[in-house]
Amino acid sequence: MLDVHLERCDDKGERLRKMLEIGESFIISIPPVLLLPEHETFRNGVYPNDYYYPKEIVEVLEECAKNKNIVFGQQGYTHYCPECFKSKEKRDPWHENRCLYGDKKQVEEQLKIISTGRKIIEDKLKVTPYMYVPPNHQFDGNTLIAAKKAGYNYFAERAIINFAPYSDGDLIILPEGDIGSKTEVVYTHYDQMKGREGEYFEEIRFSEPLHSLDIKIKPVLAELNRGLVTARKIFRDAVKNF
Repeated sequence: MLDVHLERCDDKGERLRKMLEIGESFIISIPPVLLLPEHETFRNGVYPNDYYYPKEIVEVLEECAKNKNIVFGQQGYTHYCPECFKSKEKRDPWHENRCLYGDKKQVEEQLKIISTGRKIIEDKLKVTPYMYVPPNHQFDGNTLIAAKKAGYNYFAERAIINFAPYSDGDLIILPEGDIGSKTEVVYTHYDQMKGREGEYFEEIRFSEPLHSLDIKIKPVLAELNRGLVTARKIFRDAVKNF
């Protein structure tokens, strides 16, 4: 199944509409703040002042919300870390649940982020997301607890190593790999589909609904994978500082 992270919109929704017209399941994961053109992040320089979803994208999202084949994922609330944004030349600031350099967010703080973002999606699109996608795939144990408390069914995890979806209490963890990987869920960013639409549309045509996935117990590889993901993000920031 394909999970499209809808962040930078490089068109007026034409690609998203074609995905919808295929008639098969896919996941669309959205940062709630992009549904709020009046939000302060578009005035204080965090995002360009026109980075929010254009009305054409919102209209297609509203159609997606009425289609039971489409799974909505939620990427946090604002999708950025204020402290890291102050040093964005030295470190990637596009995370929200877990920061590799700041204090650990407690469960209630993370639950507030999640609940605030979900209410925006519900108010604007009249749909409840049931998959949580931590911004930049950065999360910790408190994120998992908060997502469970919020009642999410699915939780996305970045996969460097191939391993199967597994259960963590009431949550089903979905490892997301790059297209061409052997993970059950593959992901991409919306603008990265440009020029490769046929490849991604083919993923949608042969997708199966999430409830058909074969869920395993938590594999040993999951912890190794998380360590590798964290190490790669730290290395990425180290390169920026070199």
